[in-house]
Amino acid sequence: MNKQKVMFVIYSLGVGGAERALVNIIKNLDKNKFFPQLVLLAKDTTFKTELSEDIPITKLGIEGRLATLRMIIPLAKVINRKKPKIIISFMWGANLIVLLTNFFMRLSTKIILCERIHAGEDIKNYRFSSIKKILIENFYPKADAIVAVSYGIKKNLTEEFKIPESKIKVIYNGIDLKHIESLASVSFQPPFKKYIIAVGRLEKQKNYPLLLKIFAKVSKEHNIGLVILGEGKERKNLTILVRDLKLNGKVLMPGAVSNPFVWLASGTVFVLCSKYEGFPNVLLEAMACKIPAVSTRCPTGPEEIITDGQTGLLVENNNAEKLEEVILKLLNNPSLGEKLVKQAFEEVKRWDIKRITKEYESLL
Repeated sequence: MNKQKVMFVIYSLGVGGAERALVNIIKNLDKNKFFPQLVLLAKDTTFKTELSEDIPITKLGIEGRLATLRMIIPLAKVINRKKPKIIISFMWGANLIVLLTNFFMRLSTKIILCERIHAGEDIKNYRFSSIKKILIENFYPKADAIVAVSYGIKKNLTEEFKIPESKIKVIYNGIDLKHIESLASVSFQPPFKKYIIAVGRLEKQKNYPLLLKIFAKVSKEHNIGLVILGEGKERKNLTILVRDLKLNGKVLMPGAVSNPFVWLASGTVFVLCSKYEGFPNVLLEAMACKIPAVSTRCPTGPEEIITDGQTGLLVENNNAEKLEEVILKLLNNPSLGEKLVKQAFEEVKRWDIKRITKEYESLL
């Protein structure tokens, strides 16, 4: 049987939900039918992967001024050399580069885009956001298919970017439950007896200043620590805020750790307080690690994962008072957390990565 060559394209394999999702899909593809390969567009100083050595990885390493345009010819050369039948790109930046490469080089390859963030919110953080919006509106419809990882993302693409609904298929992210359980059960010495934990890049999107200000109040009522796993541009600002709030010794930011699951499994309450998301894998991972989860109803994803009061607790976006209230509710009522954890662990089995990967295979 001739295997179909499938090329996955993403900026990098740094620590993040989209990156983990891509790796999980490649690992679980039917290798009797598909031959996956990977292209990393940007310079990847955090490169690390669980992929087997037989997965070809090409690193373009292009950054700096006009990087998007400078990636087109090198990417086209890789495509012409590797001759994939299908290209699957992850996140709007890589999606646009693949589409522009196709436009200028007239590729004959099937193109599938994976939109994994609320693009309407995310592009506001970048220069020339109005141009990027126009590019998405005009080039996304040229793809053969678009995967949205939540119905909220699909709605954003159709309403804000005028993408035809017929082009978009919703496929949720998946998790490898057995792998997570294995990593969550390794020997570990927690940094605090009890701690609140958040996981995600240290970026403005994650809204960590809100969490730190809430924690400053919560820690006056409870002897508890705060752990934030992740790395990013906001580390310096967050470190200053920790000092200003007189939280030194109570807050730990160890960076991007290799095994976040054991940290989650040892925590007391997981909190996601993002301004926006796509479909936050970390909520599924928290549920799999049996820690009670609290999340804002940010666009998009949390409301499609958590059933409020049954598998976790949801509060309106950016509402400090309500977020503090539900965190205290869990700290003051451990039996509520136990109930949520039990129901969440049963619910999370819906997102088994093998079933999710089969949905991707149906598009190929």
